[in-house]
Amino acid sequence: MPDFTASKTLYQTADRKEIVEEGDERAAFLVVREGGSLPEAEAKRLGVLGQLEEAKPEDAVAREKDGIKAAKERGAFEEAAIRERNLPRIEMEAGAAKDAATSGVSAPSPALGRERR
Repeated sequence: MPDFTASKTLYQTADRKEIVEEGDERAAFLVVREGGSLPEAEAKRLGVLGQLEEAKPEDAVAREKDGIKAAKERGAFEEAAIRERNLPRIEMEAGAAKDAATSGVSAPSPALGRERR
């Protein structure tokens, strides 16, 4: 099942019956941040599938590069180093997933939608 990426930050209401956007006064429980991902099954269970876009393999690479930059900016150099060591693997997994999508063969994609630390 593919992962889905949020184009905006989404919350559940206190009664957990509705999904609302960030800034809504009824927002109580964080579901997913903008740019974050959810597995398809979880998105369906929460009823937010229509509010998400299918994650692309290159999204995982971009998120990791953004994470490296943010870690360096806040002085978390150990975290940045760990992310930099993980980047080649994430790029390889993203490439395999992209190749599989164009060839019609499924490929494992454990890095998609997950932030590495």
